[in-house]
Amino acid sequence: MESKQEQEDKIGQFLEEAAKCTSDVFYFITHYCRDYTMPGYPRITKLHKKQEQIINTFLTDHYVIINGSRQTGKTFSVIALFSWLIYFHGNYKTAVLSKKAQSTYILVKEMKDFLSVVDPPFTTIFPARLRSGSSVSTIKSLEGHFILKNDSEVIGITIPADTPEEAGRGLRQGAIFVDEIAYLKNTEEVMSGIEQTTNRVFLNYEKRNYPYGIVLASTPNGITGVGKWYYQQWTAALSDRTKYKPVRFHWTEVSEYTEEWFKKVTKGKNPRTIAQEYDLVFLGSNTSFFEDETIRVLQDESIDIEPKRIMINNLKVDIYEEYDPNKFYLIGVDSATLHGGDMSSIEVIDFMTGEQVAEFVGKCRVEDLCILLSELVKLYPSCNIVPEANGLGNQVIEYVTSQPNLRYITFKQPIKNVNTNTTAYKYGLTLNKDNRSLLLEEVYTKVKEEPHLIKSRALKLQLIGLEIKGDRIEGQPDDAVFALGFTYLVRAKYPNRITRITGQEQIEMREVNTLFNDRYNMNEDDTTYINPLEKPELRNPLFDKFSSIFLKEGQK
Repeated sequence: MESKQEQEDKIGQFLEEAAKCTSDVFYFITHYCRDYTMPGYPRITKLHKKQEQIINTFLTDHYVIINGSRQTGKTFSVIALFSWLIYFHGNYKTAVLSKKAQSTYILVKEMKDFLSVVDPPFTTIFPARLRSGSSVSTIKSLEGHFILKNDSEVIGITIPADTPEEAGRGLRQGAIFVDEIAYLKNTEEVMSGIEQTTNRVFLNYEKRNYPYGIVLASTPNGITGVGKWYYQQWTAALSDRTKYKPVRFHWTEVSEYTEEWFKKVTKGKNPRTIAQEYDLVFLGSNTSFFEDETIRVLQDESIDIEPKRIMINNLKVDIYEEYDPNKFYLIGVDSATLHGGDMSSIEVIDFMTGEQVAEFVGKCRVEDLCILLSELVKLYPSCNIVPEANGLGNQVIEYVTSQPNLRYITFKQPIKNVNTNTTAYKYGLTLNKDNRSLLLEEVYTKVKEEPHLIKSRALKLQLIGLEIKGDRIEGQPDDAVFALGFTYLVRAKYPNRITRITGQEQIEMREVNTLFNDRYNMNEDDTTYINPLEKPELRNPLFDKFSSIFLKEGQK
């Protein structure tokens, strides 16, 4: 029989361990939890890095979206996290949701299995034997429910096909897990119902200093149709345009998995299934702008280049290539309002190759976008600015034309009057139906033939998301695509407006007048012409290098 001192020592030891487990989820998992999926229930000694990332992201950012291969353990990490939440936070409410009753039952069962093999002393304090309890009347389509003796509970919900918005009604849960969300129909309605009821609940959990949040997990299910919402949320998370933080969990990040394992588990499977469920490729459909092969290449993260990120006017700019004085650059600008779904975008490309060298994609005021543009010009001084001449873009044009150092390097589009057979020049690029088609044709051709020219993840994802909708091609979002497209269109259709060369043997000065008046900030009088060949000291040192570039293309 234990002495009083021994009993007090045990209680003290338990309280000490309980405090450690309460404050550190990883301590609990690696000291008291076992792998319920393996024979003999071996002790969990460590988690994979991505499993740790999932849990840490939930604890710090509260909203997690996971793009994970099959059989990587993404669900296991969520089960472990939720088990810790209900063990060490009394009266803690959790919910797991899925589209099929069987899938929901499995999730609830896995929670029970995980709890049933937790090592003492915690099994003696919070036994995994479930407290009996009736279903909760405010929850529709209840498919599983259990309560621990500390009043924490898990609710399993199958999302009703006819009224998906009801799935989240009445939830008072501090942690919610939605599994295989890319395969849910009416996902927007489901998530709207969940988030409307959790906003206030989460505030209460935060006041109690309890962890809280939502975890969304899936493999890709295309970029259109049922899987479109998940694709859009994933791309938004990667671009930091949503509260959800992305965690990508590829099968190669599991140390136990080899190429031999991969070949074995994928043998006989459809190539599209393998691409989506194991290689995490968002495939297109018959409405996708690009074919599957281009989409695959654009999603190949092994060729991604980590940019140098700098802050300009409190805005994040990614630099992929520093300024080279032997190169000339085009800067495409697509402006958007501060509010709404669109983003402002600036794309800087190498004029000769079309390669992306710098990028800004984000929400900001037009005034801040203009300041950012002027600073980018300082970084890439040998350049031509190509803003769109539309309602909001005209504010950018007004700014650059008011700045002498920017006005002379801003693109001027020739507008021909067929009635008078004269040509006027207008700052910026006006997109009409024909121009828009040519712009997208240039983007399509260049990206398909040389996808390595596209560096940024944000731009790649926007390109992948382009869809053919009737007689239009668009994406949600597509701002960076069009900022890039402005430069590609000018490069292909108006190369002589950049180099101001119309032939190899002679220069028609009325055609090239605007370059040397504007670029060198000389006489604004259109009757005065400066011949750059006669005054070499006045011309840009890159003039000779680019004088014969794209002549053939420019005569399309």
